[in-house]
Amino acid sequence: CRPDRGPPLPAQDAGRRALDVYDWLGVRPGMVVADVFSAGGYNTHLLALALADDPASRVYAVAGGVVADTIHERFGLDFRASTNGRIESAGLDNASLVETVADLPSGGVDVIVSIRKFHDYDEFGGDSEVAAREMFAALRPGGILGIEEVATSRPGWDADTHRLNERVVIETLTAAGFELVGRSHLLHEPGDDHTTTGFDRGRHLMDRYLLKFQKPRDE
Repeated sequence: CRPDRGPPLPAQDAGRRALDVYDWLGVRPGMVVADVFSAGGYNTHLLALALADDPASRVYAVAGGVVADTIHERFGLDFRASTNGRIESAGLDNASLVETVADLPSGGVDVIVSIRKFHDYDEFGGDSEVAAREMFAALRPGGILGIEEVATSRPGWDADTHRLNERVVIETLTAAGFELVGRSHLLHEPGDDHTTTGFDRGRHLMDRYLLKFQKPRDE
């Protein structure tokens, strides 16, 4: 999945390495993929282009429900409008917006990607344990969930640096029935000492961990 968006490529592409992330997770044309949460629509847009060659492909952008509402109230960011704007302006006929993970087709999704968004559940009024169970239900047996988060050596959620320890993610998702089937150092940034939020430089340039979970095939 290597779509050519033409010059100039968005400024964050090199740091995000999104296409490499999708490849590592096994995203392929013909799949149904969900982007949780879509935020400004970066990953929704890129996924839709990457899968466009196969008419069976579908990309669902998940707005976030109460999480999106809370972010809108606190920061004035309207992620629903941002994602819908991208879908409409780019003519992404294979992409559509749904409100929550529970609105995804049950057992009908091949891959879910959550790019630096899983921590938002508990921070902005959601429930990560409920979300984990909903993602499990949305995936087909054998389906893949990819989680990218900014790394920290501190335990749990560290509000000072806005980072979530990967152990919390693993424990939450395995408790929901997922199996951890892969770790990647693709997004490792040795120059990041884990002491800052990274908002000034860009979170996509921080040290990030990348985890691959699978719904058991016999579910």
